[in-house]
Amino acid sequence: MKNNHLRGLREVFLFTLRETFKDKRYRTSFITFVIMMTLMPVIMLISGNAGVNAAETTFIDEVTPENLDTEQLYICNLTEVEFGPADLPKDDEFLPFIETSFRDASEKDALLEGLTEKDLLVLIELSESGLLPTYDVCTITADESEISSSEQHTLGSRVSAAFDEARLGGMNLSASAISGMQRGVSIASPVTEERFRAGDEGVTNLDMMGVSILYAVIVLVIVSVTVSFIITSLVEEKSTKLVDMLLSCVDPAALVMGKIFAMMAYVLSMIALGGSGALIASSIMRKVTGSEASAEIFSIFDLHMFMNLRSILAILVSVVLTYLIFAVMAGIAGSACATVEDSQSSTGTVMMISMAGYLIAMFVPSITNHTAHVVCSLIPMISVYIAPALYAAGKISLIVFLLFLAINGAFLVLLVTICARTYRRLAMNDSGKVPFREILRIAFPKLGAGKEAQHV
Repeated sequence: MKNNHLRGLREVFLFTLRETFKDKRYRTSFITFVIMMTLMPVIMLISGNAGVNAAETTFIDEVTPENLDTEQLYICNLTEVEFGPADLPKDDEFLPFIETSFRDASEKDALLEGLTEKDLLVLIELSESGLLPTYDVCTITADESEISSSEQHTLGSRVSAAFDEARLGGMNLSASAISGMQRGVSIASPVTEERFRAGDEGVTNLDMMGVSILYAVIVLVIVSVTVSFIITSLVEEKSTKLVDMLLSCVDPAALVMGKIFAMMAYVLSMIALGGSGALIASSIMRKVTGSEASAEIFSIFDLHMFMNLRSILAILVSVVLTYLIFAVMAGIAGSACATVEDSQSSTGTVMMISMAGYLIAMFVPSITNHTAHVVCSLIPMISVYIAPALYAAGKISLIVFLLFLAINGAFLVLLVTICARTYRRLAMNDSGKVPFREILRIAFPKLGAGKEAQHV
C-alpha cells in the first residue's frame, strides 16, 4: 500500500538530483573532489619521498660507538643452535661497549614485560617456512624507547652475523656453500614491544590512529557537503516561493526526505568515483615506482583491519547511518530558517556538533582503556565518528557495536519524527528563525501542553 506521508518522494529525489548536477557550484565540487581523490596517491608518494629524503639528510645520524643509546643488550636464542657469549666477536666496533646478557626461552615473556628505554632485546627464532631451516633475528625495544631504528638495525646485524658464524662454524664448508646457507638467516625490521605482540595481523595504537583519522576525515567531508546543501536548498525554496508550489503536490515529509536521499546519491557517487580513481592511480604508481617503495609511503594508513566482510559491512552501515543522522538534523535546521543569514548560522551549529565528534575521534584511539572505548561508542552523534573504526580494529565487541547501531538508530527515528512535524508547520515560515525550544514544542505538542498546564 502506498504511503501517503511520502507522496512524491521519487519525483523530489529525481528532481533534486538533476538540479544538483545542473548547479555549477555542485558540479565543480563533484569534479574537484574526484580529481583530488584520484591524485591523492601521487601526492602522498611525492610528499612522502620528499619527507623521507629530508629526514635522512637532516635527522638520521650515523651510528657510532660514541653515540649509542643502548645500555643493556639481551639475546634470547629460541633455536637449537648453540650460541653464547664466546661467539660474540671481541673486536666488534659496537658490542664490547654494551652490557650483553644471554637468556633462555623461558625468560622471553619476562624480558618483554621489563624492557626499559635503554634496553634492546634480540630474539632469534627458527622459521617454519620452507624445506630448509631459516632463522629470524628480530630486535625489540620498549614502546617508549630512546633507541633509534638505525641503532636497532646495526646491533641486530652484528648479532645476526655472530649467530651465523656460530651456526656454520666447524662444518668445513666451502665459501660458496657458506654463502648459500647464509641466505637462510633474515633480519626482521625493528619493532616495538607493542607491534611484536600484535603480530602481522594485529592492530597497534599507531595503526588505530591512522585509520581512525582517515575514517573521521571521510565522514566529516560527507557531513560538511550534505549539511550545507540541504539547509541552503530548503532556505532557497522558501525565499523563491518554490516551496508553495511543491507543497501543493508533494507531502512535506517526502520533500525533505527526497532531498536527503538525492544528496546521499550525490555524495556516494562522488566517493565511489574518487575512490576508484585513487585505486587506479595507486596501482599505476606501484608499477612505476615499485611495490616496496609505494608500500612504505602508504603504510601510515594500515587498512588491513578493514579488509574483511565483517568490517566492510560495519563501515557501510555506519556511513549510511551517519549520513542520515546529520542530513535529518540539517533538515530540521533548514526548516527553522527563513533567510540566507539564518542558514549560515544553522549550518555552523550543525557543523559544530559534527566537529565535536571529529575532534574526539582524533585522540580516542590513543586511549588504551577499554571502558573509555565502550562509553565513547554509545554516545549518539559523537560515536558515529569512533565506533566503526574501534569495531574494525577489535577494540569493542560485536555486542557493543550493535548497541551503537541501536542507540543511533533510535536517535535517527526521533530526528525524523521532529523533522517531519516541524517542516510541515514551518515550510512557509518567513518571519524569522525559529528557536530550538519552539521546534520541540511543535514536534511534541503534548509535552509543551503538559508543561503549560503544570505552570498554571
